[in-house]
Amino acid sequence: MAALLYISNIRALDLPDNYDRAYCLLSDECKEKTDQYKNIENKKRSLISQLLLGKALTDRKKDPLVTIFEYGKYNKPYLKNETDFFFNISHSYDYVILAVSDKEIGCDIEKIRKYDLKIAKRFFTKNEYENIIGISDEEERRRMFFRYWTLKESFIKQNGRGLSQPLNSFEITIDEDEKISVRTENGDSDLYLTQFELIPGYLIAVCSYVDEIDVIDTDLNDLFEGEKVL
Repeated sequence: MAALLYISNIRALDLPDNYDRAYCLLSDECKEKTDQYKNIENKKRSLISQLLLGKALTDRKKDPLVTIFEYGKYNKPYLKNETDFFFNISHSYDYVILAVSDKEIGCDIEKIRKYDLKIAKRFFTKNEYENIIGISDEEERRRMFFRYWTLKESFIKQNGRGLSQPLNSFEITIDEDEKISVRTENGDSDLYLTQFELIPGYLIAVCSYVDEIDVIDTDLNDLFEGEKVL
C-alpha cells in the first residue's frame, strides 16, 4: 500500500472566522492541547496537525472520535490497538505535513533559511559535511545542508528514537542519479528515503518501508467537510 503525505498551509487560519470554525471541530482534549501553546502561530500548527490526522483517519475508514493515543519509549505517538495505521507529523513556518502508512513512517519539512555550517560539522558525518562544504555556490550549499537535515530527521523519526539517536551515527548518501540511501552501523538500511521540493523555499523528506508516496494537497475546505474529527 502506498504511503500518503498530506500537506497544508496554516495561513488560511489568519482569518479569525476560519480559526474559530476549525477550532470548533476539535474534541475537548485536542482543544486543550492547542490551548497550551501561547504563540498563535504554534496554535495554528497544532490545530492543523490535528485536523489533518482526523482527515487521514477518515480517509482510511477509521473513526477519529474513538481515537486513543499512546506513546513509545521516546515519546513518538501511536494509535492504541491500531496495527495498520502509523503516522508522523512535521511543521515549519507556514506548512504542516502528515505522513501516513500501514507501517512505521517518518517525515520532516524545513524552510530553506539561514544556517550554520558548524552544525553540520558537529552533528553530520565527515562525508556529509565535506559534501556540503565542497559546493562552491552558497545557495546550493544551503540547499544541500537542508537536504541532509530533512532526510536525517525523517529517518530518526521513522524509527521512533528521535534525537536520542545521534545524527552522525548513520550516513545519508545521494548518488548521481538522485538515489538516496542510508547506512547505519549495521549496514545499509532497507528503508526508502524520498525527498520532495513541492513548495518553493521548502524541502520535505519521508522515510518509510515503501517507495510509493501519494501527495495530498489539503486546504481548509477539505478539513471542514465533516463534524468533529478528533
